[in-house]
Amino acid sequence: MRGKQVRQVCEVLDRLSTPSGATIRELTEALKVKRRSVERILHNMEEMEFPIYKDRPQGAREKRWHLEPSYVKKLPNTAIPNLILTHQEVMCLYLLNRNDPVFKGTYMERLLKSLFSKLTYFYPKELTDALDGMRHLKVTKPLIQKNYATHEPVLATVTEAIVSRESVKMSYHAFATDTHKEVVINPLHLFEESGGLYLIAQKNPEGAFRTYAVERIHKARPTGQEYSYPKGFSPGDYLSRTFGIIDDGEITVCLRFSKAQARYAAERTWVNGQTLTPGPDGTVELSFTTRGIRDVRRWVLGWGSDVEVLAPKWFRQEIQTETSKMLEKYQ
Repeated sequence: MRGKQVRQVCEVLDRLSTPSGATIRELTEALKVKRRSVERILHNMEEMEFPIYKDRPQGAREKRWHLEPSYVKKLPNTAIPNLILTHQEVMCLYLLNRNDPVFKGTYMERLLKSLFSKLTYFYPKELTDALDGMRHLKVTKPLIQKNYATHEPVLATVTEAIVSRESVKMSYHAFATDTHKEVVINPLHLFEESGGLYLIAQKNPEGAFRTYAVERIHKARPTGQEYSYPKGFSPGDYLSRTFGIIDDGEITVCLRFSKAQARYAAERTWVNGQTLTPGPDGTVELSFTTRGIRDVRRWVLGWGSDVEVLAPKWFRQEIQTETSKMLEKYQ
């Protein structure tokens, strides 16, 4: 949550924390938005478990919304939620703040630094010093990370659109055709894959779900049109349907890993529904069905001679052809 929506929520919190609370009509006038927008803000606050409630005073025409008084901390110029975090919760936040290179140079990096600098004012110095040390328990290898410092306006537009449920018109560079396309989308989720940021969105008007590389979005602007989150859509299910990012067809493969790599291959779940069959000689066979032939091909080639394609026959031939071309380059 950021930008305009943050200001709106703060304004609503301030008005609901007064003894008289506020009506929806009063909130629409204060925020200068439509009634539907205020109702959405209140609904989101309820989902975030803010203790808000409504009542109708005797003789009043409209219901009044309130914030539970015990939840409010009074400050000189406003009222804010009395946020109480346990030490364990703060530890989790510090571990999440791992200076991820994927956000380096963007407003996301500045927001994270601002968040943790503010937390230092609420907790004893001894605790924050200890947590600063914990923050270095986990690091991210920076060499393959993409740089999004020049994509800050796009990231800002997309993240705010996801939170506010607003459609976006963007100019996107299609890698396969090397062309720029103007498309209108409903942004749903951002996710990270192999050091890159990707956007899951629903394309308008046909409603198909697509994955877009953030660095290929050259321009993005909100359309002013609100949308509803697609009923029944699961980002986890959507991401698990492909082996990588590209969906260029379904493939069912059977691979045999060498004795040297069999244990490593068996330690991970590469695809939901995979099966592992140990061999008498210490090898292991891995079988699975997934989507994304190009990504599977790249992954198989990355194992070198430690993996052999057993099926399907056409895929085995593709790998054989590719390795033959590689051999020619080194002869």
